[in-house]
Amino acid sequence: MRSLAYISALLLACFFVSCNWNNREDAIKLCNELTRVNDSLNVMGKDWMDEFKPAVNTKDFTFLQPKRQHIQDYITQQTVYVKGLKDVGGSEKLRASLLDILQYENDVVLPKMKEFESFSGETSDDTIQKAFNELIVTTKEDMAKHEVMFKHLDEYAEKNEFPKPIE
Repeated sequence: MRSLAYISALLLACFFVSCNWNNREDAIKLCNELTRVNDSLNVMGKDWMDEFKPAVNTKDFTFLQPKRQHIQDYITQQTVYVKGLKDVGGSEKLRASLLDILQYENDVVLPKMKEFESFSGETSDDTIQKAFNELIVTTKEDMAKHEVMFKHLDEYAEKNEFPKPIE
């Protein structure tokens, strides 16, 4: 009888260790998915800025619309995707902070980017500079939102005992 209790306790311990390991692996996978969404969005923003610099110099802003539209479509798709993800290992704050970034980008940053699409060779440098300054203000708030997400990301990694992702 005693050996049966010992075996049962051993099996129960193995079950908990196995569940914990699977939870850790699932947490890593979720973390990778969330950081992939964020990283891709950042690359798209950089691509838009790479088009923006020559657009200002030539006052030809026609190439900005496809880049901005691509970002907008990506945000729409990824918002649905991230909302549909199942939380694992206490990921609620991390997932919510990414959704906050996606919403802010969609509601605040993208309209500032879109403003440049109406500009032409006739647009004054002052008007372009004013719009650019307003865009910079929105990106500062966006960076603050990213800092919140990175804090939640570090907490999530620590809680689930895996190395913090490289920012």
